[in-house]
Amino acid sequence: FSKFQDEWSVTSWILVLLGPASLLLGVFSAYVLNLNKKMVPVDDMRTLFGEIPVNTKRLFNLIIFSFLIYVFSFLSTYLIRGYVPLFSIKGASSRTEFGVFGFGILIHSMPFILFFTVFYFIKSRRKFMHKGILIIVCIITTITYLFLLQRFQFIMMAMMCIVLLYYMTRKINFSNGFIIALLVIGFFYWVSTVRTGQLLQDYLYSQSRMKFGKQFSVLTEPYMYLVMNLENLARAVERNENFTYGYYTFDFIFALSGLKHWIGEYYSLDATPFLNCSYNTYTAFWTYYRDYGVIGLLVVPLSIGYGVGALYYSMRRRPTLIKLSIYCMAVFVLVISFFNHPLGYLWFIYNMVMVFYLSSAIVKKAYRY
Repeated sequence: FSKFQDEWSVTSWILVLLGPASLLLGVFSAYVLNLNKKMVPVDDMRTLFGEIPVNTKRLFNLIIFSFLIYVFSFLSTYLIRGYVPLFSIKGASSRTEFGVFGFGILIHSMPFILFFTVFYFIKSRRKFMHKGILIIVCIITTITYLFLLQRFQFIMMAMMCIVLLYYMTRKINFSNGFIIALLVIGFFYWVSTVRTGQLLQDYLYSQSRMKFGKQFSVLTEPYMYLVMNLENLARAVERNENFTYGYYTFDFIFALSGLKHWIGEYYSLDATPFLNCSYNTYTAFWTYYRDYGVIGLLVVPLSIGYGVGALYYSMRRRPTLIKLSIYCMAVFVLVISFFNHPLGYLWFIYNMVMVFYLSSAIVKKAYRY
């Protein structure tokens, strides 16, 4: 439905399909290796997860401590930068510049704060005062994080909570799951347009060179975000001749060491090459191809698929809170692979470390069943 969408060559088709095929092969390999092993039924898993002995007092204290760190980081960054993206004259583009080394990581605590707040509500039967405090914490965290105009982290948090509720309660089924998905998509779109109106929608419609009628201009951005990832990937894999050997796959390591921008400037690396329009995402598989070529499309997705599959079947054999929490993040990695490569981001690794730590810190004793 856009004139930016072109016919793909055979080479592009092969390379675009190679990444997802390798990922699915990895998941299938984990399935085959666990084919004859005894699995706990999902309904029984919910009962077992409900029996996990959790120190709710420690969980509450850890959430509050994390929230205070988040507030401190938010205020510190605001005082240093002098603005928040929502109210900046630069609009949505300012969100990429809003950050200070050190504080920039801590300010992304929102996903695991809200995730463990939901977990607290599931596990705690009374303690109404603590729940009231956590509701206030969630409201403040959500509103202030909205000021950053970040959408990716909200989608991750929503997916994590949906998976958590599915395996720990009986409240998630197909019908209400579909409704929740629509609400999440609607929220994603609302955040993307919170600084805009009909004028910008018409502008995007025109700039995206859409083929359908202008009365449907509201569909322009969500449609282009879905399809242009693949268009950019198909275009880039044919033209790329230089490989970066792990720079983008392990972006979080270079960001943590402070070498990321120095290396990027020294080698004049273009983060978004070969674009033919303003949409600048390529799917997660571009990262692996850009770093390692065809070998990257074969090996890295295969490893990720196998790793996620192995984690899932390990959780099905012996459910633990740590496995469930990490699996919640793994689901997000798989679902969002059509759009981006979250495993390379320092904020994602930070959230994963915190999810692992909190999951292990709040269990009173080793869980057996």
